[in-house]
Amino acid sequence: MVIWKIVRATIQIFTEDRYGGAFVKKLINRLIYLGFISKNISVKTRLFVGRCNPKVYRQVKAAHIDYDKIIILMDAHGRDVKKIEASVKRHIPKECREKVHIVILNYEIEEWICYGLGIKFNQKPSESLNEYLMKHRGAEERYEKYMLVSFADKINLNRLCSYPSFRNFLNALL
Repeated sequence: MVIWKIVRATIQIFTEDRYGGAFVKKLINRLIYLGFISKNISVKTRLFVGRCNPKVYRQVKAAHIDYDKIIILMDAHGRDVKKIEASVKRHIPKECREKVHIVILNYEIEEWICYGLGIKFNQKPSESLNEYLMKHRGAEERYEKYMLVSFADKINLNRLCSYPSFRNFLNALL
């Protein structure tokens, strides 16, 4: 088990969809409960307006006032991770950059679930998760985005902690 030490911190996490925030929050609570990270953390999640939206500037600027750290969690959907990160950074106010951590997933948030459950996935992890559910739970059980939160309790955290984008996320929490 990996223990991540965190000094008292308030963190705003921006995610791309409404279920992503609840999933991340539940995952962090589980990490705290199991002793992977310290309980000296207060996390709020919020929907991110989008990487090339002019509102990003105002959204980050407002969070900069109230939080010690800001984490932006984005899906690359198979595109170049560095280019996605650069496009987000362009909209971050210079005076806020020391607090902002951008974590880009290669494809989508479901890749953390697939990796944590040992499911092989392709460029669309949500489809791989769907195939897994249909195979193991029957044809009527199809993956829907609202199910994202329920997988936070099922993931093997020791396994997930070795996944590069999740390690980046944990490092951003520090």
